[in-house]
Amino acid sequence: MSCHTNAAAKGLALAGGAPLDTPFGIFVPPNITPHPTAGIGGWTIQDFAKAVRQGVSPEGDPYYPVFTYSFYAGFTDQEIADLWEAFRTVPPVADAAPAHDVGFPFSFRSGLKLWRAAYLDAPETDALMGTSSPWNRGRLLVEGAAHCAACHTGRTLAGGLDDSARFAGNDSLPGGSKAPSILVADLLEGGWTVANLAYALQTGLLPNGDAFGGSMAEVVAEGTSYLTDADREAIATYLLDPDGSGDIRNPLVLSRRPRWRGWTTRKWRWAMRTRVLAVALALGVFALVGAFIWTTVRTLDPRDTVADQSVPTAEVSEVLPDGRIDVQVYVLGNRDVRLEIQFTPDADAIDLPLCGRT
Repeated sequence: MSCHTNAAAKGLALAGGAPLDTPFGIFVPPNITPHPTAGIGGWTIQDFAKAVRQGVSPEGDPYYPVFTYSFYAGFTDQEIADLWEAFRTVPPVADAAPAHDVGFPFSFRSGLKLWRAAYLDAPETDALMGTSSPWNRGRLLVEGAAHCAACHTGRTLAGGLDDSARFAGNDSLPGGSKAPSILVADLLEGGWTVANLAYALQTGLLPNGDAFGGSMAEVVAEGTSYLTDADREAIATYLLDPDGSGDIRNPLVLSRRPRWRGWTTRKWRWAMRTRVLAVALALGVFALVGAFIWTTVRTLDPRDTVADQSVPTAEVSEVLPDGRIDVQVYVLGNRDVRLEIQFTPDADAIDLPLCGRT
């Protein structure tokens, strides 16, 4: 029911969920409180059963498959009645959820009939002879009410579940979120056991001490944390033994796993931002030091190394054709403050004109 409650915006229970941004448009989970106009208070239990199990509204229009009704097709009449009575206990909310924002051609619901013909299949939730009660219960929950495949299985271009990638993860969830693979091999590589997986569904804590993030954190907080211990153990049993063989292998040694295995999206982003900032800071310091050294080398003059800067230095610039000698005197070792002196070797006095100062 977390889909119909916008917890991030502190919305009221079942009064409408957060918008789901998909390639087909933006879908807003509706208000399903018992309000007579804004919610489902005007429905009959037959309307409710048809919507949940068949995905058809009381007016006869098909619902968009963003509503996971295909997983609920196996609900019994008693389960439908229990759900109906539970919904009637929720306080009614008078505010209707916003309408979907879906463009052409997906705005025509009649096209959903083709989609339903191609992808609408009842889930396989029947008990299997020779398997344990926890396994059968886990199958019923995973394949039905918990609808794990809705997030952990990739989609086709038409938005249907890709059966060839069942439980292999999905990198294109609404809003840009991702769901990891929950295939047996990947769960074992992640260090999962029946015990710690059941515990994670209750607390949100991973085997390495990290925590679920994103939409899975909401699933735990608003969904699986309310299940019984037996139901959480049943889900873990089925996921780690989907064939019902009764043989659940031991996970890989945790210490041998890459330290990033099991990181949440939030932790990945934090780690990447930290590394980018560290590299940028190092490059900035390197650039400043390089610029300082370059500037110093370019402006350094050999005459500036005189021990006593108060002693002028001089050099012969050239000997003129008339025998005079042109001497440049650098005052205080500065090349830009100089005197130019011209004299003949046998002159009684030296003319000292100020030739230039910059």
